Amino acid sequence: MSSTIPNQIDEDEDPVTLMLKKTGCLDLHYKVQECIAETSDWRQCQEVVKEFKECMKEYTEKQRQKYIIRADLKLTKGKIASQAAHAAVSCFQKSIVNNESVAKKWLNIGQPKIVLKVNTEEELELLKQKATDLNIITSLISDAGRTQVSFGTVTCLGLGPDYDEKIDAIVKDLKLL
Repeated sequence: MSSTIPNQIDEDEDPVTLMLKKTGCLDLHYKVQECIAETSDWRQCQEVVKEFKECMKEYTEKQRQKYIIRADLKLTKGKIASQAAHAAVSCFQKSIVNNESVAKKWLNIGQPKIVLKVNTEEELELLKQKATDLNIITSLISDAGRTQVSFGTVTCLGLGPDYDEKIDAIVKDLKLL
C-alpha cells in the first residue's frame, strides 16, 4: 500500500492541467468546458468564462513577501538572513489563518521575496501601522539578544504575502538592502 501526499501532483499529467491545479482554477476550467459541450455555443457560457478569467487574473497578479531590515543596526549577512527568515515564517503562518487562498497562491508561484531597508526603528513602526491600515499581514521581529544586539531590539518587519501593488503603496520609496 503506497501513501500519497495530499494535493500531490502527478508528473505524468497534462501540463495545462498541472498549471490549472496550481492556480486553483481547475474546477472553473472544467465548468467552461462543460458549458460549451452542453450548449455548443460559447456565447451562452460568458458568465462562467468571466469567472474563470477572474480566477486566472488573480493568479497572474504578482504577490510577494517583503522584509524591511534596519540598516542602522549594521547586522551581519547571517543575522539579516535569520531575521528575514523569522519574518517570513511568522507572516506565512498568519496568512494561512487570515487569507489561506493568498498564502497557497504565494506558495505555488515560488514564494517570491524582496528585502528592503530603513534606517530607524521608528520607520519600521510607521510602515507596520500603514500596512495594518491596509490589511496587509505584518510581523515585527524583535531579537532574542543572544548574539549581535540586545534582547528585544526590533530588527525587521515582514509584510505579506500580498499583491505587489498593495504592499508597494507603502514601500515603493524604500531601497533594496
